[in-house]
Amino acid sequence: AARDNDRAYMRLEVRPDNRGAIALYERNGYRPFATVRDYYEDHSEALRFEKRIRNPGHDQRRHVPFYRQTTDFTCGPACLLMAMGALQPERQLTRREELRLWREATTIYMTAGHGGCRPQGLALAAWRRGFRVKLVLSASGP
Repeated sequence: AARDNDRAYMRLEVRPDNRGAIALYERNGYRPFATVRDYYEDHSEALRFEKRIRNPGHDQRRHVPFYRQTTDFTCGPACLLMAMGALQPERQLTRREELRLWREATTIYMTAGHGGCRPQGLALAAWRRGFRVKLVLSASGP
C-alpha cells in the first residue's frame, strides 16, 4: 500500500538544538517537513526530516512483513527479522527469535543496562542464519 501511494521515505526526528546532526542529515539528502511538539522527555519539540529512499520503477517489489518490536531495546533485531522475512517468506517472526538475535548482537558495557545492537553483531547473526552479508558502515572506529 505504501508503494502504491508513493510513500517510500526514511524519516527521523531530531532536536532543533542539535545543529551537528541537522547539518549531517541535510548533507545526506534529508529535508525538514514537520515539527512535533513535546516530543522529548524534557518537553522539547522535535524536527521531523525525511529522505526518499527509492526511485519509482527502479526497485523490485518484495513483500516485507511487519514485525513490531516487543521491547524498548530490540529495534535492530526487529528490523533484521523483517529483512529475513522478506527474503524467506516462510520464516516465522517471533519474539523468541527477536530476543535470540538481540542476545547474539548486543553490546552491554559495564552493566549499564540493556545495550543496543551494533551493526557488526546484527550482520554476524544474519550470517549465522545463512544469509549473505555485506556490512557497510558510515564511520570508522568502535
